[in-house]
Amino acid sequence: MSSAPPADADADSDADDEDDVFDEPSRWRLAAVRSLGLVGDDRIAGVVTGAAYPDALTPIVEHLDEVPGAVCDVGAGLGGASQWIATRRAGAGGGVIAVEPESASVEAACELFPGLAVVQGAATALPIGAGRCGAATLLGVVSLVDDLDVVLAEIARVLAPGGILGVTDLCTAGEDRLAPPGSPNVFRSGELLIATLAAYGIHAVDRWRAPADLATEWDDVSGAVDDEITRRFAAEPTYDAWRDDRRRLHEQITAGTLVVETIVARRAT
Repeated sequence: MSSAPPADADADSDADDEDDVFDEPSRWRLAAVRSLGLVGDDRIAGVVTGAAYPDALTPIVEHLDEVPGAVCDVGAGLGGASQWIATRRAGAGGGVIAVEPESASVEAACELFPGLAVVQGAATALPIGAGRCGAATLLGVVSLVDDLDVVLAEIARVLAPGGILGVTDLCTAGEDRLAPPGSPNVFRSGELLIATLAAYGIHAVDRWRAPADLATEWDDVSGAVDDEITRRFAAEPTYDAWRDDRRRLHEQITAGTLVVETIVARRAT
């Protein structure tokens, strides 16, 4: 007779799956960027993974000069998007603080972008005082969060009155919420996301939408990094899980199920 699995077996499996499609590939991406010798904006393009970057980031940057103080980039990963925003906001005052929960990603971001302020911290407990940020960003983070309430409560806490929140992510083209089987993602419609922000006193002031496969100037570099990852790490045990997750996502994009949404919102004064 086979024994029953331990009570936390599913949780352990979920954690392993997330490591397969997030943590290990981040280390591969860092190694590929090093191997290719990428610098400047090419280095940024090589480490970010958001859809339609940098076009999807531009509407956010255009609003950041409206507010003083630091920009808190929540869930910054390897720091590429944080660095891109920082270089385009130079002289605006306050700088950019890249907040990332994973210690390995924090170390990598510090190595890749030595001038960037990087701190370790979770989106659910930001290491920043109340009202200390003029702006915050969630770049490719919302689709990785099942329950947004605690994250948005933290965003509302650290944003100064009148502060700006910039969000960009893959969103559903139709239904309000989509959680594909076997995927770590939870996709929401832009309308649902705007309504959820409003419940925390953060009201949309700008919205940009585009096909998720929009061609951008970073595509060639991103493709070269992906090819380098395949060349170097295809034999790794977790490579197949990473490849399959990307394949499923590509199928949803090709089918028109997902689009890119960028939403700029302002916290009530």
